[in-house]
Amino acid sequence: MLNNWFKILIIPLILFQPNVLLAQSNDLMRWGDYAAFQEDYRIDSTMYDQFYIRIQNANFFKNNEYANEFKIGSSLTGLFLEPSIDYYAGPKTRIRAGVHFLKYNGRDEIDRVAPVLTVQHALNEHINMIFGTIYGTANHGLKEPIFGFEKYLTENYENGVQFLLDYPDLIGDIWLNWEQFIKEGDPFQEKFTAGMNIYLDLYKGQRFRFGIPFQALFRHKGGQIDSFTLPGGTQSNFVQGFKMQWIQDSRFIKHLSLEQDWCQFLEINLGTNIKITEGFGNFSVFTLGTSIGEFSLGYWKSIDFFAPQGEGLFLSTSSYQPDFYMPEREVLSIKYQYQYKINNFLDFVLRIEPYYDFHSGRLDHSFSFLLLVDKSFFLAKALSGPPVSY
Repeated sequence: MLNNWFKILIIPLILFQPNVLLAQSNDLMRWGDYAAFQEDYRIDSTMYDQFYIRIQNANFFKNNEYANEFKIGSSLTGLFLEPSIDYYAGPKTRIRAGVHFLKYNGRDEIDRVAPVLTVQHALNEHINMIFGTIYGTANHGLKEPIFGFEKYLTENYENGVQFLLDYPDLIGDIWLNWEQFIKEGDPFQEKFTAGMNIYLDLYKGQRFRFGIPFQALFRHKGGQIDSFTLPGGTQSNFVQGFKMQWIQDSRFIKHLSLEQDWCQFLEINLGTNIKITEGFGNFSVFTLGTSIGEFSLGYWKSIDFFAPQGEGLFLSTSSYQPDFYMPEREVLSIKYQYQYKINNFLDFVLRIEPYYDFHSGRLDHSFSFLLLVDKSFFLAKALSGPPVSY
């Protein structure tokens, strides 16, 4: 019933809405994957010695119509809100303080209330260094098999250290997200994720581009000062491949891309009691950007592949059945994304994502729509006078 109403109400909007803003290319946003959800991290030097209030908010509804052994069907509906105050302490330095809230609709309590504390400094025109609350989840631009999109909705809060690289032919993100800190005697393990995403342009013409991506993700649990008795472990994922892009200026077709990625899973601590120690996957994706949205078609084939933070529909294990295991996977993923820019701080995004499993013959799907807010406005200018002598 809900799906029928969805088709009746939403599909006409897609077909007849003239003002569509496509997911932006790497020239405007750092990564093509999930570009609609990425933040502009650049520091505006003209804001030096000024205070700004920033409101960042995502309101979401995601309905997963799944009936398979790997991921159970569910609905996610709620919002996260992140009000903060930005102080531009220098032409290359920004200090941010605020609060991150996460609340699901239908529950009275707020699921997460956490501080946002960030110091960002541009070391030069190519490298930004961030300490504290970092640009996380969708901003990393990781591939779906190793990092699922839903983390943008439910875990969009990361803290640690980050270096963002932006060169003419290379962009990069190197980060450490420290998820659980331990003190001596704590009855639980420390947890952190370290990652890297590098994209190198080998050829960049006016119409055609060719480049190579490299991604690495490490998830660690362990520690030496806790009282937790079970062994720790480190799980790693790697992605390498190539990407070809054709830029168009026709009225309907805006860009095309073809990407081939080879993915690997490796359990570094082989002494732990785990089911999979090593696995591989191939992911081929064709993307078509048009004036009515972006379409993509992906083909996934893997053997013994696992990713602790990956999309569950691509893995060999189940997220809700501990004993379930299917070594070989073959999945066809189809995606459609429509982004409409309502004004300069408000965006509406619609995503439709069918997945076809070749082994079971099942077609599962999810659809989601989001209202995104990102607004900054001037608060005050600091009264910094001449330097103080001591």
